Amino acid sequence: MLAISFLATAAALGGCAHDRSALRSRVPPPRGFTLSEVRRAFAAEGLPLTIEYRNRGTVFLSHSTFVMPVGDVNVSVGPPNEVRGALYVVVMQGQRVVRARNVIVGFAPGASSAQKARAAFVRLRQRS
Repeated sequence: MLAISFLATAAALGGCAHDRSALRSRVPPPRGFTLSEVRRAFAAEGLPLTIEYRNRGTVFLSHSTFVMPVGDVNVSVGPPNEVRGALYVVVMQGQRVVRARNVIVGFAPGASSAQKARAAFVRLRQRS
């Protein structure tokens, strides 16, 4: 009788664990940001982005000013369906890099556009 009681309890607990994992699997993974969503967020903060180049599904953009023609804010947007995984980033000295899903933003903290870049990043993340 004790063995039957133990098996019934184990089966019930096993069923509960199974139900919890089923609930987790039903939640869809977060969607990545589209290129147009990223460009709109930065433009709304006064930082229009220009496409520099594309490589393997990732689009590299920048915002240039007359003072810093090489791009004081750099943004890369990966494919919207690739929001997780390993990430390797080369960071230049003095640069700040932030990431949300498939978007990486790099900027110099002391640049005149740094505050706008932060605000655009916050705007983008609030969209979700």
